[in-house]
Amino acid sequence: MAKICEFNTTRDCQFAQGFDGFERVLHIFNTDWHGVRAASAYAPGQKLAISERDGLDGEAIRHVFGIISKYRINRVVFQAYSHVAANLCESIHRQFGREVQIYVITHVTSTQFENHFEMEMQALLLQQLGKGIIKRLGSVKPRFNEVIPAYWPNTILNFSPKIGKLAARMSTVEGTAFVPIENSWRKNLYTNMLAVQNCEKIASVFAVNFPTGLEKIRTMDKLSLTSFKRGVDLLGFMASMEVLMNVTLAECQPMTQLESFAVGTPCLTAPLRMVEFEDDPLLELVEVEALDSPYFLTGALDRVITIGRQPDGELQEMIAGHLERRNLLAALSYAEFLSL
Repeated sequence: MAKICEFNTTRDCQFAQGFDGFERVLHIFNTDWHGVRAASAYAPGQKLAISERDGLDGEAIRHVFGIISKYRINRVVFQAYSHVAANLCESIHRQFGREVQIYVITHVTSTQFENHFEMEMQALLLQQLGKGIIKRLGSVKPRFNEVIPAYWPNTILNFSPKIGKLAARMSTVEGTAFVPIENSWRKNLYTNMLAVQNCEKIASVFAVNFPTGLEKIRTMDKLSLTSFKRGVDLLGFMASMEVLMNVTLAECQPMTQLESFAVGTPCLTAPLRMVEFEDDPLLELVEVEALDSPYFLTGALDRVITIGRQPDGELQEMIAGHLERRNLLAALSYAEFLSL
């Protein structure tokens, strides 16, 4: 049975931003890397999901060639990287040569180099860049060229989902919070959970992962577990929340926050340090400097909820203004990176 990839599925296209000029751009990404897949899905252009787990056989690679030819693709963008992606990259280069320019965008931080796979992929990218197989390397992590100088010095900005009229059918339940992060050191689940538990304005907390053992030392009476969601179900659930918590210890541009903003829900994060938004009032409000203490997260949470409950709609104006600016700058960053 041939391992055929998923091309332009509803999941990967229904919430894409619609900027002209990207029709001949093909984004290629792993089916199981949910954050990277979301970032790719919301970007303008054609979409192709491949599987690092299942791999690609000869028939699947020929299928990719057919897609490139049929849609007159002249730029391929690999979103994150794997051994399967690297082999496909070399195959595309051998088949099409200079007719198809190949770019790679990494979604990793140097903090994640404790997973040696990430450094292995960076070394492989540098080899392919040196051979002329890849035209340019870019990153969604600001100043990643300070980690690896070969990277494009500017930042690739992620898009938010384009949800259109979907938001008008959603209503928020006051006093609810969603903590959609995994239980790992980098994701800072325990501190996020303690912060919402300590917040008097929050009555109900939903999480996709349980902070194992925390119930032995603290009452977790606000917490309910919810299933992993995606697509319309995820956006609808986010819209029903008053606030989201994603204050992690290492981050690039979390798609959780952009999805949350798209449905009008504020989402707290660590400082993302993007120069493009140094004067943005929304990010100034939702970014938390002290990451390892629930006290500071709870204080930031209180401020966000207080502003959100004001009748003048100030918070929604902040969110709308940020998204308009964000998506325009994202399109410009992609266009510059891809020399469109």
